[in-house]
Amino acid sequence: MKIDPSGNIYLIGLYSLFRSSNEGDTWELSNGEIDISDFLYDMAFDAYGSAFVAGSTVFRSTDGGHYWSRSGSGLPIMSELNFIVVSMLATPEGRVLIGTIDAGAFYSDSHREVWSRFGVGITSQYLKCLEPGREGRLWTGGSNGWLYYTDDHGIGWHCTKARPDPNGVYSITVNPLHGAIWVGTNHGGVNGVFFSSDNGDSWVRNLWYSVSGRNALRATPSGKLYLNIVAPTELAVWNLYSTDQGDLWWLAGKYAGGLYSNGEDVYLATKLGLLKYDESDSLLYEDSCGVRNAKTISTMH
Repeated sequence: MKIDPSGNIYLIGLYSLFRSSNEGDTWELSNGEIDISDFLYDMAFDAYGSAFVAGSTVFRSTDGGHYWSRSGSGLPIMSELNFIVVSMLATPEGRVLIGTIDAGAFYSDSHREVWSRFGVGITSQYLKCLEPGREGRLWTGGSNGWLYYTDDHGIGWHCTKARPDPNGVYSITVNPLHGAIWVGTNHGGVNGVFFSSDNGDSWVRNLWYSVSGRNALRATPSGKLYLNIVAPTELAVWNLYSTDQGDLWWLAGKYAGGLYSNGEDVYLATKLGLLKYDESDSLLYEDSCGVRNAKTISTMH
């Protein structure tokens, strides 16, 4: 789910894109010229009023999502390489950055509609997530387990001194209150949820569970953390949140889906529809790993 500057809500499905202009009361298919066979992964809105969708290439709309055209000048084509755009981020300055499978990263100053490679300092070709940090810093995570950051809108990148998990970074969020970086992994081997309070110089494991996907971690402006994990004891997704920097986690539901936020409002896009967090009811318990969580199943609606 993404919300554009005009308040339109977009739901990104594997083969479809839906839009609502009335806060989710009704939805319309917004695929336009996007190939219906395309897997769609992410979305971004630039400073010039354009919307971008990530798939087998980049699609662009300048009319609020009614019509889409390919914006792939300078990008590889899928038949030449296993090229899929899986992550996307727009900066306040108007630059759009994308991360791909097997082809590294690209950027476009969107008024030009020409894509160029960036990533001096990045050694991973598979970049699953792009996430804004504090004071203009941008973060990305690679399949090699390293985190990279840039302070110049994506031209030059630096690697953190330590990596949380050699099996790959799957999801990132940065707590806006104090800048702690939270990372989730999901690649077999040593998985878990980690955080760093020193810009990646060292990492602490907070939970032993794998995250459920790319959109599995989210922090709100007030510092609340939201997390989707895969609970191996149940083979199910747990939707957790924390109000104290991960010391206590509360279980709000068991729904598979992606986490999205708009200010303090946090949503979960599921097969049942769009769910919104309501933290009015919670019960604590301690799991088998000794991590205190909460157990309540009815706080989303």
